[in-house]
Amino acid sequence: ASGMPLFLFDLMKTSVLSRWLDRLSRLHLPLTAGATVQSGLIFVAGANQDWLKPADAGRASKNLEALKMVDFVLQHERPSSLEVLTPQGLQLLAKARATPLEPPDDHDMPELPHVYAGLSKLFRKLGVLLHPTTCGPYLLELADPLGQLVVEWDSSWTLYPPWRQDRHREFVQRKHFHLRAEGWK
Repeated sequence: ASGMPLFLFDLMKTSVLSRWLDRLSRLHLPLTAGATVQSGLIFVAGANQDWLKPADAGRASKNLEALKMVDFVLQHERPSSLEVLTPQGLQLLAKARATPLEPPDDHDMPELPHVYAGLSKLFRKLGVLLHPTTCGPYLLELADPLGQLVVEWDSSWTLYPPWRQDRHREFVQRKHFHLRAEGWK
């Protein structure tokens, strides 16, 4: 979703946001692997129509992850913007919210595995059962989904190379805010 940077940095007016979500809805943005375009389109003979092929798991996961992020930001940071969205935009967000995020193994989630590797081993030694789960657009490596308990570094961005720290700091702070708003401890 090419509008994500504008949306995340709050540079997109609500009217543009509404039209953007409507456009994504009309385009039948694939949210699951194998999804295909299902609208009344006119085809041009001999034209390259690769975009009509069923969505691969990576593309669908990126689309779904982005829409789940939009949904969380609107719910927890800009709830007044939800009031101006059209039914099509709200329906697209509801569909994204209801669709489980099941990224393929090669899907690049923002948190790197090495960040939680040591913690994971420590909890296993202590006999504490924590396992990966997802909440909205976020992968929670060490979580108890029933008790809504997640174990994370408060400042995991310090474990990243200097050129990624600022971007990751913003991601982690937003993630922690959204998780608290969803009832996670």
